[in-house]
Amino acid sequence: MIEENTNCIICNNTLTGAQIRYCSDRCKNLRYKKTKKPLNIAEFKKCIICGGDLQNKQRMYCSSKCKIQSKSANNYKAQKQRALNRKIELISMKGGKCESCGYNKNISALCFHHENEKEFKLDARSLANNKFYNLKEEAKTCKLLCHNCHCELHYPDYNDLL
Repeated sequence: MIEENTNCIICNNTLTGAQIRYCSDRCKNLRYKKTKKPLNIAEFKKCIICGGDLQNKQRMYCSSKCKIQSKSANNYKAQKQRALNRKIELISMKGGKCESCGYNKNISALCFHHENEKEFKLDARSLANNKFYNLKEEAKTCKLLCHNCHCELHYPDYNDLL
């Protein structure tokens, strides 16, 4: 009589349903990985964020808190950096300074003024999440202004109040 294996041959988790040797694709892939080093099962069963023990069917994170922390932290940092890099490139394409007064000391003080109808704003979120080709097309319809010149353009009635 052939004895049935009830545990995964990689991580020793209990097999369910139609699983024969491996509890997951991850275990199956680890088994066939071409490596000379033995598999470290203890390391395999740890949360990738906090290092806590994984339970039952958990494969990467020990809790939803760790999963959210991993996803939001990496995406937010990447989006901020992508937006900054794209703004620098768009500013360079527009001459690198305010088209009205020539200000060029700080890029956070420079903004894009839409002269006609705008398809979308050129703010940090748009810079990070739109295709760069679309951003270049939108920037072509804009003037590069410092915030002072931009405010003077939008609120000409307030120019001589002081």
